Amino acid sequence: MAIVQICDFGEYNGVKTYRVHGDKSDLERIIAECRKEDENCFDASPQLEFVRHGLWTLLIKLKIAVEVGGEVDRDT
Repeated sequence: MAIVQICDFGEYNGVKTYRVHGDKSDLERIIAECRKEDENCFDASPQLEFVRHGLWTLLIKLKIAVEVGGEVDRDT
């Protein structure tokens, strides 16, 4: 495992956006773990892109649970 850098761009309309930098295998594992927790967790398909010399970047947008009337609504 190499160094993984995570940039948090915050929440907008129930979606948290992150930019993650690291090895391709580490980023693929992050995607797999998110899917393992919740198959429908992504707002859009994760975008994995090659940067240079073994460095990859991943744009990931995760749906977050929104509390509505005391209950958690994951469809919002």
